[in-house]
Order: sequence, then C-alpha cells, then structure tokens
Amino acid sequence: MKKSSLMSASVVAAALLAIAPIAAPAVSLTSTTPIAQAADAKKDDVTTALQKIHNSFLEKTPDLVVTDPGLWAADASLVSMAQPVTSPTDIFDKTVSGSFANSLDGVKSAAINNPALSTIFQKDSDLNDLSLNLDEQKALTDAKVKFTSTISFTDAKGNTTLLNSTNRSTDAKAGDFEKLVQSAKDNGGTLSLEYKFSNDTGNLDTVIVNLQYRAPAVTSKSATAKVDPETSTAKVGDAIADSLPTEDFDDIHFLDESGKDITDQLKGYIDLSRDIKDSKGNVVTGDKFTQPGDYTRAVTIDFKTLMGTKQFDDKGNPIKVTDNPNPQVYNYTEALKNGKIKVILNGKDIILKDGVDGFDAANGKYTYNRKITVTGEPVKDADKKDKDVVTDKESISGVVTVKKTVASSVAQLFDSKGRVIIDRALPTNSSWKTDYRVKMNGVTYYRVSTDEFVRADHVDFLDNAAANISVGNISGNIAKSYIDNIFKVTGVGLTALWRISDDGQSMIVKEDRWLPQDSRWITDQKAVLNGVTFYRLSTNEWVKANNGYLEK
Repeated sequence: MKKSSLMSASVVAAALLAIAPIAAPAVSLTSTTPIAQAADAKKDDVTTALQKIHNSFLEKTPDLVVTDPGLWAADASLVSMAQPVTSPTDIFDKTVSGSFANSLDGVKSAAINNPALSTIFQKDSDLNDLSLNLDEQKALTDAKVKFTSTISFTDAKGNTTLLNSTNRSTDAKAGDFEKLVQSAKDNGGTLSLEYKFSNDTGNLDTVIVNLQYRAPAVTSKSATAKVDPETSTAKVGDAIADSLPTEDFDDIHFLDESGKDITDQLKGYIDLSRDIKDSKGNVVTGDKFTQPGDYTRAVTIDFKTLMGTKQFDDKGNPIKVTDNPNPQVYNYTEALKNGKIKVILNGKDIILKDGVDGFDAANGKYTYNRKITVTGEPVKDADKKDKDVVTDKESISGVVTVKKTVASSVAQLFDSKGRVIIDRALPTNSSWKTDYRVKMNGVTYYRVSTDEFVRADHVDFLDNAAANISVGNISGNIAKSYIDNIFKVTGVGLTALWRISDDGQSMIVKEDRWLPQDSRWITDQKAVLNGVTFYRLSTNEWVKANNGYLEK
C-alpha cells in the first residue's frame, strides 16, 4: 500500500483503547553506532536533532510487558500495515510513510508520521517535547540526512522474518506477517523496529526498539486477586452513567506469588458490568436514579482465560508433548484442582472451587458486587415509567449513516432500555445495517446491533428498497478512471478498506484492514458504483470517498 503521511499519535491511541484494554509494551532501545558529526552543516545542531529523534523512542524498561492478547492483536494489525523504507530517503519526505513530520505543519517533528509506529514505539508526544526547532530541522536537511527502516518479527525459536522486504530471502506480506506476530500469543516473540540514519559521511545513528509479548508465567501456575468491594453514593436524579465508569479498578488487585501487584498487566481479564441492579435483582432502566435504596454493579474476573487451558511449563511457556512426554503441567484446570486460585475478599482468603459463592468453576469466572447507596425522595410514578419504556416498534430493513452534525464527531449508543452505553459510539459518516426502529421514552432509535441503538435524529436512514446497498457490500457496475492524487482520511478512529469482488460486480469491506484518521495516501484510480465513489490505495484496496478528501 502506498502511503503519504501525517497524523497525530493520540488518535490511534484512542482507537486502541476501543479495541482492547491498555497494557504497557515491553521495549528495549539500543544504539549500535554513536551519532557522528555530519559534514557541511552545523554539527551541533545535527547531533542535537538526531539525539532528539533518538530519545523520542521508548527506552529500555524491563518492567514494561505486553501481557494482554487483545492489545497484542491490535499492535500486530497496525504494525503489519506499515511500510518499511528500504531505500535511503530524506528524513522529512512527507510523501513517505515512516519519515518524520515537519513541525511547520503543526506536528511534532521528532514523531514518526506513521501513527501506528509512533504510537507503539515512541513516547507520548503529549507528555514529552518531541519537536525539533527550525535550526535543527534545517541542519538535518542541509546535511542531507536520510533514513531507512526495517520491521521484523522474531519467534520463540529465533527465526526472524521481515515485513514487506524485497531484498532479503525471508520476508512476509502484511497478512502473513500479522499472522506471524499473532503467533507470539502462543509461543512468545519479539516485534522489532529499526531505524538507520546516514548521509554522505556514513552511518550517523541506529535505533532498534523491541516490542515483546509474554504471557505472565505466574498466571499459568497460580492466581490471586485481592478484592475490597467499593461502596459509592448517589442521589435520586443523578445520572446512572456516572456510576458506570469503564476504567475503575481501585477495589481489585492481582498479586503474583511474591505479593507484587501486577494489576496493570491483567486489567483485560476484568469485566465491569454495564447493568446496575436494585435490591430485588432487577436491572435499573432509564437514564437516572428514581428511587432511593441500595443498588449493585457486578464485577467479573475471568480466571480461565487469564490462566489458559493449554499445558504450560513452570515458566509459562506452552508444552509440546513431543518435547517432554511427562511434563509438570500448569494451567487453569490444574490450578483449580490443586487449590491455586485464590480471592482475598475483604481480607479473608477464599480458595476458589466448585460451589463457592460467586464462582462459576466451569467457565472460570468469579463475580462480586459493588454497592451503590442512593439517597433522596423517590420520584412519583417512576416504576410505571420504567416499565413503559418501549411504546412503539417497527420492523425495517435499511442502512443508517451518522450525520456530520453530531456533536463530538460520534453518535452515542443506547441499550434496549434506553440507557446510555458509555464506552461505545459510532463515528460520523459511518454506515450501519438496521432491522428495526423503536420508540423508547418518547425518543426514536434505530437498532444497529443486538443490544445497541442510535438515536434517529443523529442518523440518516436509507431503506434497502431505495438502493442496492447493504453494510459491507455495495453492488453495481464499476466505472474506473485514472488519477494522480493524495487522499486524506478524516473519518474518526479507524476507517475500513474495501476490495472489488472476484466477479467485479461489487465492493466488499475488508474487516481486517484499516486506515487511521488524518493519514494521507497516494491514490492512482477512482471507481464509482451505484453512486458511491472509491479511491484505490493499493492493488485491490479502496477507501470510500466520504471518509476523507483529495488534497491535490
């Protein structure tokens, strides 16, 4: 895929938060060659500028580890879409993905202009000064500093594969490379990014950053969760959403065998329920509390997924029976049988086994409740209003598209009881299949997934009878023309790519390929079918025109 640059790293960081829970990456930084003095330029400025770029990469920190499979999967997908730069290229060449942004464009100039690489391998530009001043930029340009980059994956056996390389015998295209990186979830491995900076005088600096995946060895042998269920307060009339934070883990801590807190590595195995229940166990409906009393919100720990069901050795590595016919096995089943899964609830040790309150041994899930005490005068007829949430429902078949006029560039989602879903939203211009329209508490919604609804005033509806369009598939005669432009993506978060079907009669969305917001791409063809325009970004990868615009 041919890419032309420029994007803020914070956008992809936000996208990653929606895909998977955050865990810190394992990185190491080495410089194989000291920064040399560049000829024909102010050597101090060149040295300082290269050192700033060097320092913008993540430093070696042995405590930083990717242990969450969801985050690793997201990293694998994003990095596999990057394009290594195999020929020496000007350091500020904006038409090349992987170069460095020019601060005159309002972007930190020591940040890689490929958002995936910058987000995963560099420091947060919001917390660090990654900008080069004009003298430093000019010095690098005058010194004719160029760079090359390499992206590689090394598996647990030490085999190294390059991404999209054409000058090495061992290489892989994006899809194959992503699969290799994903394999680290089973066997371990290292994802590496290497930058080399040089000019006519020779090599000036080399930076290598290693991103590692490692399943926590302790969790294949035993697991301990310390739980002190929190109690919060609210008043009648307060928004229910205020009692449903998505990143509140203050009352639960995972401990390793030495007692060290490893919660930050394991947050992905904690599920915070979106439901709040009253004292009778009924799910509370509506947007606000209407009755005083004690309410609960469930928190679930998934020990089975955390510890795994495969056979692991004492270091947490998967065991192959052929390697060891009589291995000492560690996994969820063995830990459960041997009493190695423990919850410390309000200071009391509880060994988890079948029959323990709140524990589903078959699925490996332990659930406890947080308490919410609501005070104030009850709202009259509140129960009746809650029971009469849905007043009208109509089966339909069509597509809704989120309007550009929606505040905050996203449309809020709601559940089947009209309650706000606080951690999910639809970006502007995105289209979604809908099968029925419903009125709840006087407001009309369209259903876009099993239990997710969007307000009618936030979308435009198109009945399937009006056009042969369905989500993920647009049919019609394709008319192509050649162009020479750069397309800038403006869709919020990640924008999906499309491909032409084998029979050439439709466009089909590619569910595993995405473009980040504000990225720029070279395009050489335009295709129009059924009134929808696409621009080609690689051999058979296209982006919808309404997800951005042509810059030239």
